[in-house]
Amino acid sequence: MKILRRLGRPLPCHFALGRNRKHQGLDVAILKLWEKCEIAKIGVKKGVHNTNTELMAKELQWLTGGTLITRDKEYIVLYRGKDFLPSSVSSAIEQRRNHGVDEFKGTKLLTHHQILHTFLKIKIIQI
Repeated sequence: MKILRRLGRPLPCHFALGRNRKHQGLDVAILKLWEKCEIAKIGVKKGVHNTNTELMAKELQWLTGGTLITRDKEYIVLYRGKDFLPSSVSSAIEQRRNHGVDEFKGTKLLTHHQILHTFLKIKIIQI
């Protein structure tokens, strides 16, 4: 975590954030940025009323699914994590899950529950 904090210090701010509400597509923009960079640095505007950096950091962390590295009066730094998938890859995986058909074999993919159920049926028949 200390290494990520050090990496985030010299980075310029990728986004500027003013008030607590209506992040106006900031979460989607952060996800697009994470396809290129591991760390997103968000600058919090000074002198704007109704700003609570703790609340904003929690909301952004919940919306993006990232890990909060640092939060202070001026900056919020989020890390995407090692298990982050770009949107193109995740949409392809979702399509394959929804169809349930393996393109290479042309057979239906079975879930763990279905495999266990058929295994138990075979065991009962053998007894």
